[in-house]
Amino acid sequence: GIYTLVHLFACVFLSYNLETLVFGVSFRNMGIIQYQQARLSLLAAIYLPTLFTGIIAITARVRATRNHNLSDFKRILIKNGSYLLTILAFSIAIVIMISQNDETRNLVRARMLYEVDAADLAVKVASNALERHEDFAPLHYIKGSAIIDSALASFTPVQALYHLQRAVVLDPKNSHYLYKLSVAHDLEQNYDQALETASMAVSLVPQDIFLWQHLGELNLKYQNFSQAIFAYREALKLDSENPTLLNNLAFTCLELNVDLPQALEMARKSVELLPGFVFNTDTLAWALYKNEKYTEALEVISPVYEDRSEMSVEVDFHYAMILYENKLLNDPIKSLERLLARPEAIHNSSLQKQISEAKMKIAFENVESGKGEAKQAK
Repeated sequence: GIYTLVHLFACVFLSYNLETLVFGVSFRNMGIIQYQQARLSLLAAIYLPTLFTGIIAITARVRATRNHNLSDFKRILIKNGSYLLTILAFSIAIVIMISQNDETRNLVRARMLYEVDAADLAVKVASNALERHEDFAPLHYIKGSAIIDSALASFTPVQALYHLQRAVVLDPKNSHYLYKLSVAHDLEQNYDQALETASMAVSLVPQDIFLWQHLGELNLKYQNFSQAIFAYREALKLDSENPTLLNNLAFTCLELNVDLPQALEMARKSVELLPGFVFNTDTLAWALYKNEKYTEALEVISPVYEDRSEMSVEVDFHYAMILYENKLLNDPIKSLERLLARPEAIHNSSLQKQISEAKMKIAFENVESGKGEAKQAK
């Protein structure tokens, strides 16, 4: 077990240094998903064969001690074969690191620190290197990413935005840089710029599902529902069995009240692929509600409330409307007014509008019902 961990560390160290030789320093010709898969493949190609060989070497030790016909050199080699493999991995990594130029060497160091959650050290390494290599885009990218992803108290999103913008200026055709710049713009509430850079990233690597999903989520957040639907449909062309995409596309269609039967099918499929989660269970219940299947909607959403009395305002609103259509909601007007008073609803204009419209609809139905009862009484 100890050998496995030590050898894994050695192989990870080696893979970080090999990445710059195999993929280059900016990985601009790869999508985000493709790059992560390539990195894992590289690590597996190094780790698994050497680990297997090392384990065989460990098991061979016992035989080596019992075999008196072996020379001392062979006996020492077999006994220490597993350690030699680990030392070899470290040695190759160090040779590669020494042979790299200064900016690449610091980039590898900063990237390793960033990915082991030592973001403050990663920023420090990148900052020192940028003093000597200000026009090296990958260092700007890693520094901006570390500031954003780790929310470092000593830095602000504006500083991250500067470094990511600088990376894009230096390398405008890099989808990774554009994606992270889009995230930075979103944090600063620069909505138009966030969407623009996300669209530019997707145009560079249209086969990357992650970038399409990011674009869809931004449009959904900014309530550009038709554009969100387009982005999610493009993403689903690349992965039709993705439960999150199916859920998001179904939810967006429900928000627009379009393609309701198809939205229900997608919501069902999402729950089948990924059962037991509130986010897609709620979407399925709401899709059933929108398709006027009120009893089934109640059966789907009720288990969510078995162990709790309150969820997010959105889920509570869906639950309240499903209860209302099943004639199980006492004083629906007051229930909706309580939802409107919650801070979550106050800061969500779209949800606030939906709840207010539902309240007006119920009030109108109550008036009409009262008129009908009055006529019957006469």
